[in-house]
Amino acid sequence: MSGLRVADLYAYAWRNVRRLPDGFVRGGATVAADVVWALRLSGVRQLGQNLARLRPDLSPGELRRLTRAGMRSYFRYFAEAFQLPGWSPEHVAARVRAINDDAARARVASGGAAVLALGHSGNWDLAGAWAAAHIGPVLTVAEKAPGRAVRGVPGVPVSARHRDRAVREARWHLRHPGP
Repeated sequence: MSGLRVADLYAYAWRNVRRLPDGFVRGGATVAADVVWALRLSGVRQLGQNLARLRPDLSPGELRRLTRAGMRSYFRYFAEAFQLPGWSPEHVAARVRAINDDAARARVASGGAAVLALGHSGNWDLAGAWAAAHIGPVLTVAEKAPGRAVRGVPGVPVSARHRDRAVREARWHLRHPGP
């Protein structure tokens, strides 16, 4: 496996994970998270340091358990994101619970646009796919992972280097809604 890059693994997962049974993917994600956690790779160590700053009250054992839970959550997010292209609209709808979305729905239904921001909570890809089906056209402005695309949700990469392109594309998508 020499020369195997993270981008190659992402591309492979985007193409193939959607075809696997849900229980297998969820179990695999949990096992992978536990292996990465046990190896204490740099990302795991950084997560532990970040959590220790947020929760200085935790004992070392409690911090280890919280770090492990964090890694499992992170891997679960990617498992869901990789599965998403294979999910039906009904499956997507069954996994999302929208709260206070009436104003956005009404605004889009009346021909307007709504700007929704998601913090670091939940699965952005899943929320975008749900919103595209239940609220209206969606344009994502976010950091782009290799090979990543969500059904019905065009994306604009955001960074200082791409800012002008992001603004142009966002304006174009607002004038030409749809996938």
